[in-house]
Amino acid sequence: MTRARLLLVSLLLPSLAAVAGAQSSGPFDRYIAASKTGKVDARLTAFAQSCVTGTAKPKKIYMYTEQNAWLSTGSLSSAFAAYDVGDANSAEIWIYGGHPRVVYLWEVDLEYERDTLFCMTADGEITRSISRFFPSASGEPREHWIYVHTVRPGPRVNMWESHGTYEDVHGTKLGKPEISSEDHDFIAGERSYRYFHDFDFAADMPAAKTGEDK
Repeated sequence: MTRARLLLVSLLLPSLAAVAGAQSSGPFDRYIAASKTGKVDARLTAFAQSCVTGTAKPKKIYMYTEQNAWLSTGSLSSAFAAYDVGDANSAEIWIYGGHPRVVYLWEVDLEYERDTLFCMTADGEITRSISRFFPSASGEPREHWIYVHTVRPGPRVNMWESHGTYEDVHGTKLGKPEISSEDHDFIAGERSYRYFHDFDFAADMPAAKTGEDK
């Protein structure tokens, strides 16, 4: 290889590495990176506005797991500053009038990632949830899909309606893709919540002030 070609390769390698790193970052990594800049997910904001009427700004509490224990933190980006890969759990709780009304939950392991938005009444009853299941970022074409699962109250008491769709990363609906038996089990194993106190972090959550965020 000529000296000129060696120089060209040495110049290109950092750029290629940066591109590869950007492509390999998962949804949870992007969520944490955005929180570092103070950016709030537009999807989360829209969900909260559809859940809670009025113009009051919420107080926000952030929780994460460390050695299987839920802890509070002032910043998820700080809590996950050393995070690279592996199991992770976080919860973003939005408090209105002293009551938790919106929860944004993340569940991550080596095989998949799942985030879920929950809407609740002031009494803590969950009235709606929307989860997204992201299969492992293995690079296989058959795994370039997201399973979106919506749960809401049905027409009768104690009856719930469940609806699932497959989408691409842009939110375009897809036909049912080829799914591994493992991913099928992960999707079917999604945990169900009916009240705020069902969350594992609820008992460890610090008391929230009722004032608005500035």
